[in-house]
Amino acid sequence: MEKRLTLAIVLTVIFLIAYQQLVLKKYVPPPKKAAATESVVVRTSPAPAQTTTVNEPAPLSTSAVGEDRVRTWVKETKDYRAEFSNRGATLISFTLLGHKGSDHKPLELVSKRREVSPFAVSGEGADLFNSVYHKMETQESSEGTRLTFTFDDGQGNRSYKEFFLPSQGTLLDFSSRFFVNGRSRRLSLLWGPGLGTILEKDKENAGYEFDESLCFYDFGKVKRLKIKDIKEQQQIPANKWAALDIKYFVALLSFKRNDGAAWIKTVEDSGNGKKGQRHGILLFQGDGSFYLGPKSHDILKAMGDSKENIIDYGFFGLIAKALLFLLQKAYSLIPNYGVAIILVTIVLKLVLLPLTFSSSVSMARMQELQPEIKRIQNRYKKFDRRDIEARQKMNQEVMGLYKEHKINPAGGCLPLFIQLPFLWGFYNLLSASIEIRHQPFFLWIQDLSQKDPIYILPVLMGLTQILLQKMTPSTSTDRNQVFMTYGMSIFMTVLFLNFQSGLVLYWLLNNILQVVQQYFVLDVLKKRKQTESLKKKAA
Repeated sequence: MEKRLTLAIVLTVIFLIAYQQLVLKKYVPPPKKAAATESVVVRTSPAPAQTTTVNEPAPLSTSAVGEDRVRTWVKETKDYRAEFSNRGATLISFTLLGHKGSDHKPLELVSKRREVSPFAVSGEGADLFNSVYHKMETQESSEGTRLTFTFDDGQGNRSYKEFFLPSQGTLLDFSSRFFVNGRSRRLSLLWGPGLGTILEKDKENAGYEFDESLCFYDFGKVKRLKIKDIKEQQQIPANKWAALDIKYFVALLSFKRNDGAAWIKTVEDSGNGKKGQRHGILLFQGDGSFYLGPKSHDILKAMGDSKENIIDYGFFGLIAKALLFLLQKAYSLIPNYGVAIILVTIVLKLVLLPLTFSSSVSMARMQELQPEIKRIQNRYKKFDRRDIEARQKMNQEVMGLYKEHKINPAGGCLPLFIQLPFLWGFYNLLSASIEIRHQPFFLWIQDLSQKDPIYILPVLMGLTQILLQKMTPSTSTDRNQVFMTYGMSIFMTVLFLNFQSGLVLYWLLNNILQVVQQYFVLDVLKKRKQTESLKKKAA
């Protein structure tokens, strides 16, 4: 039974490795073209985090510029820094001040890969309405800033784009109107390509952190498509929201009314002449809002329409969500997610203790019966393996032996498999939860969502695995048993080297608790043997 359990764990770990894409495709960003005109920056001060009174909106502040004069406008709050350009009335930078990239700078969500920028016009009208907007207006209030761009070429072609940037949070409202030759037209805007820019450090350390997906709400169901699998432009059957997301962050488009429309297309980057990673461009028509920020379960759930399902917890998602809930509760008591993982592991072990303890006892008692089972098997060796009747008699004798000693053969295996979904749940939790990203434990473990940089935890895990195997009673002394004790443990240690340090911490502590449990199991069996021996002597 111990062999089956170890094999099951190994197969599960191998599947985890197959599920985790460790190598990002190489990408070299194209060189930027020098700006044709000088940029002038207009900055606004961050709005106060708290206000005691609600002020009347400030009067409009208008900046009129020449047709070829490019200007930028910046708003910075405690949550973000947004930079707009009057060239096409587009968002050219959006950094999250509370989150950092692998370069330790505030995380940028606007791609630097292409010439196009978010909120540019795509398709019809692009040549006309992606030029410089001659008027830029701002209106300040305690709630945020209203930014309006106006384009009018004097020939019946006009465009108005309006954005509302909040003082708190990262939910940006937008609206647009277009007139071509004096007639109102419904044109497409875009977001993309993708989110952010991949750095060389990201390729080495982030795994598949920057692999993009498209999520959308299709009349009551949340659906997901991998950007790398989308080859041609297609309409998204989304009537409420659609989103481009990477591992921890999302650009989430929500329509104000149910008359919005969205499409997805992809572009391909290439570096050094090789095929590059694909990036999604979200096209949309209709007014709405963009949430630009972390994929926080609580924030997305509060927005409604099942937006929290943008977070992909994969297999055993319910278990991953339950573990996240427990981790957050433990974190509220002791603000260290490493300690929280330890506390949750102990709680899980206590909850599963009746099953795992009885399982360990059953396994130990079954192994005590191995000599008798071996004798039964040897008696039937002389029969042909195709002799069904002989095999049935042998199995009946083995089952009779189990019954005589009051052992349930399934009891030694099934309860232990209950632990495997929790291993998988922890893996998915650590792979997808922004709450764990860049969270330190202690000393050299400064990010529980990344591997142990000096491999101390995996080595300790391997040693506890060997100790646990050696503590498991066995009558076998053949090479297979030696391999089970050392070979499999070394194999699992190698597999866990590149897993998240939080996951290794969970399995290491689980092994330590199992060693303690096994000690008490052996003590119980020893006392039981002594009692039975005394009874025989008394008889």
